[in-house]
Amino acid sequence: MRKARSLLSLSESIPHDKSPTGIDKEPQNSPSDHQQSCVETAFPREPQTSPSEEYVLLSSDSQLSSVGNIGAILCEPQTPTGIEYENFQYEPLDLQTTSIRLLRVLPNLSPDGLLQCSIQHATIKAEYSCLSYVWGPPDNGSPILVNGRLRRVRQNLFDFLSIARIRGTSKLFWADALCIDQDNVSERSHQVQQMGGIFSNAVEVLAWFGNCEDTADYLAYVNSPDGWIQKDAPLSRRDFHRAPYWKRAWITQEILLAQQVRLCAGHEETELTRLRSIYQWGMGSSLKAPVAVRNLIRDTRGIAKNKSLIQLVARYRYKKCHIKRDRIYSLLALCDEGSDLRVDYGASDGEVFSEALRS
Repeated sequence: MRKARSLLSLSESIPHDKSPTGIDKEPQNSPSDHQQSCVETAFPREPQTSPSEEYVLLSSDSQLSSVGNIGAILCEPQTPTGIEYENFQYEPLDLQTTSIRLLRVLPNLSPDGLLQCSIQHATIKAEYSCLSYVWGPPDNGSPILVNGRLRRVRQNLFDFLSIARIRGTSKLFWADALCIDQDNVSERSHQVQQMGGIFSNAVEVLAWFGNCEDTADYLAYVNSPDGWIQKDAPLSRRDFHRAPYWKRAWITQEILLAQQVRLCAGHEETELTRLRSIYQWGMGSSLKAPVAVRNLIRDTRGIAKNKSLIQLVARYRYKKCHIKRDRIYSLLALCDEGSDLRVDYGASDGEVFSEALRS
């Protein structure tokens, strides 16, 4: 495998005493995060610390002696030992505004080795990055602390948060599994109704393919000068094309509405625009990607514009989702009818489909 390069670059920071527009102060029960609010394009190339501070940051838990040991850490998340935590409880959002929650990964683990995040209320006017990813299969979840309280997240999101911490980023993220109270039907409906605004207003969208070595290897190849010669691409290209990410229904509007998209796997990343150019102009580009990949990459040029909801449903009929009505809801922001169709997770699938046909 090619040597992994550091992910994603850092741009100018916002002073610590000034919050981005639309962001509320941290809740009183949140732990101190000890970092500035940053406007970044993604994870910084180098932690903004001195060499001695960097060593402390990268070795703050006993298992981590180098970034190369990240795989072992991600596979064996810490569990609470000896400390009793209250379960995390969501504070209600203002459903009459474009309110959202944003999360930040804190640099230090808790005393008993748990990954820590803070969550704060904001609006879509804030500066943040959206995470586009597959939830993955249901599991018991990995424990983390959110505002000092216990919360469990699925493995794929845990992997992303862990790598974000090790890379030293202090940026703000929006990730649906943590930033939406999934047990609150009214809030879910409110957030999905404005999903188009959430993703189109984000500084960037990070398409997360997971902590997958083979996919990371292919992204490293795409970034190299040899990346234009796709006929010599490594076998890992097949794993990239077959990733469950491409079949997820929600990624369609998440990618097509984004100002900028970065494809991320492990510690590697590349811009979607580079991959699109390679597939169009690179040598060996006649080696076609699967239809799920090909259509989405083509549509980033605006091909999907001016299509009706029914046309979009037909075009992306191969997409998968656990909730049937999400086949409709995941496309609302891409068509004119979307503004007239009310998102309601309290309605039946039949009612949603009937309303979509009438729109």
